[in-house]
Amino acid sequence: MVDIYSGGNPGYTVPVYKVDKCNVIRASVFDREGQCLDTITGTYFIGFQNKSGYDGIYTASIVTDPDNLFGYENGIYVTGEAFDRLKKEIGSSQWEEYPYAPYWWWWTSNYSYRGFDWERPANVTIFDENRKIMLSDFCGIRIQGGGSRGKLPKSLGCYAREIYGRNDEFQTDLFRINQYPHKFVFFSGGDDNVFKLKDYMANTMEQGLAFATMDFIPCAVFLNGEYWGIYYVTENYNSDYISDHYHVKEDNVIMDKSGELAEGTEEDADLFQEAM
Repeated sequence: MVDIYSGGNPGYTVPVYKVDKCNVIRASVFDREGQCLDTITGTYFIGFQNKSGYDGIYTASIVTDPDNLFGYENGIYVTGEAFDRLKKEIGSSQWEEYPYAPYWWWWTSNYSYRGFDWERPANVTIFDENRKIMLSDFCGIRIQGGGSRGKLPKSLGCYAREIYGRNDEFQTDLFRINQYPHKFVFFSGGDDNVFKLKDYMANTMEQGLAFATMDFIPCAVFLNGEYWGIYYVTENYNSDYISDHYHVKEDNVIMDKSGELAEGTEEDADLFQEAM
């Protein structure tokens, strides 16, 4: 949690006050050999009709093994082993001379790693503004973003895959565009993680113009039953977004992000450079 905002120091502390919590119940079926056959997860917000701050917005619950988030070796939410290894390589006496030492949001840490190897299984449930369940499914979660990966709270990308659930699309029209998304993001505000206005305002104000924009849906997020802050449920710029909004086949999409090929093949990259 961010207790006091500071541009030069993360200032992360455990709150001294009580935070809201929901009730998470999980049940699994095991065979005689101890193999898990199926698991169900239920999230219950008891008494929240008497709480302020949750009216008119979505509410979401993300449930995963705590080690997936906060484990030293494999936790995707912490500095963890990756950061300790970096400091060991540099040496404690040389740390102050390390160019990125003052810029904690760029430290090499567990949360800075990308790709499928740093995706973790989770259950996600989203309730709409009328407290009706919109989505409840197993998926993969990853840390999302650039430098904002080092800030709190962190954005989380959610991926539908057959290895977690029934198929590679979430079975709900989450953004009300008559499409089922493969991925969506719990967006924490990026570089504007304290006030959370910059990206929301830019996308909202440009919706009537000839720009691709993402939908931003305010959402109170609970992580393993604990209140984790106000996020936005957003779309993500990828081949699915282009296909859903512009009716282009996904395998015809070439996308470059920060100089790296995000969608398409290496042969496609040549076409992209020619177009540029």
